[in-house]
Amino acid sequence: MPEHLFPHGNDISESLVNSASHFTHLGTNADNYLSLMNKGSSLTSFDLFRVDHRNKGNFCMKTVSDFRSLSTIKNKAMDLRQTPRWYAIYTRSRYEKKVSMELEQRGLEHFLPLVPQLRYWKDRKKTVHMPIFPGYLFVNIKLSEKIRVLQANGVVRFIEFNGSPSPIPNAQIEDVRQLLKYPDRVETTSYFNCGDPVEITAGPFSGIKGKIIHRRGKQRLLVAIEIIQQAISVEIDSAWLKHSTDSSKRASLYRSAA
Repeated sequence: MPEHLFPHGNDISESLVNSASHFTHLGTNADNYLSLMNKGSSLTSFDLFRVDHRNKGNFCMKTVSDFRSLSTIKNKAMDLRQTPRWYAIYTRSRYEKKVSMELEQRGLEHFLPLVPQLRYWKDRKKTVHMPIFPGYLFVNIKLSEKIRVLQANGVVRFIEFNGSPSPIPNAQIEDVRQLLKYPDRVETTSYFNCGDPVEITAGPFSGIKGKIIHRRGKQRLLVAIEIIQQAISVEIDSAWLKHSTDSSKRASLYRSAA
């Protein structure tokens, strides 16, 4: 199609609509469009035609409203790029604290969950703070700041889904923060999909949702960071639990191999 048929930049006008008779398949795959926007693409109207023509778009656009819909999608995608959200990043082995320091220097909000551990040497013992999720850090950034994170020494990659960084719900980050206020009662555990969801109704962890497991004879609540398939657990009194509204099933108790 002649490029002159399209207006410059993103100025979608009647001239573009009048050009609709020159083509039959200008697809508007919203997911594809959002994916491109999330990767930082700056698309013009002509770019849209080329992208969707290459991917064999699935229906025609012949009205101004169709183009306005595309504009709305783009605006929403741009809003997402400018809204800070939590993402998980993977680091080189034992680089978690170094990455945290560099992100701090760059002025980027991040979260490195640490727990105190007593370490023994031949001549002494010392309490050191170790990452609760080895190899992982969390950053609260706009997608447009992604490159600044990747430039930090020791950062390997973002945890992604379908080629784009996967956001983590704020509630999951806040749950971990709250549990870490009581580090003597917290331990790391492998992530697994078993047990129905429950919610804590009383005590310092009230409002936190998770799954219940039995570990070494003690009842514990599992709080998962699903995107990295890891979790932490905390000892909890069953009197403080109720079945979560997230599921109509009864909560089940499971015993892990210990």
